[in-house]
Amino acid sequence: RRRAMLGAVCACVACAAVPAQAAQPVAAGPDAALIDAPARGDAAAVARLLAAGASPKARDARGGTALLAATLGNHPEAARRLLEAGADPNAQDAIRDSAFLLAGARGHVEILRMTIAAGADLKSTNR
Repeated sequence: RRRAMLGAVCACVACAAVPAQAAQPVAAGPDAALIDAPARGDAAAVARLLAAGASPKARDARGGTALLAATLGNHPEAARRLLEAGADPNAQDAIRDSAFLLAGARGHVEILRMTIAAGADLKSTNR
């Protein structure tokens, strides 16, 4: 019984230590395709999907965005198109990475400069 109580207390403490994030709807249809296209570096598909109405702010099940996918793969042209369409350089995924933080950590200088120009929060942190 003590073990069960200790486990419950530890779970509560662990939950309190992780900042709560607002639940985001998971992308479907064109929004899901928009998150996938920049991961492949397909800037032309990004442009087509945005023109068709896909949201540059859509998120996947882990809170990732198309801009994060472009940053992870170091695809600056896809990132540029997303930022021009209104993608948020400060949007953080489930592990609190943003395009700005990820670009800096990975040395993706061109994307880093773009996120700063788009209003990245220079005081943001992830972990």
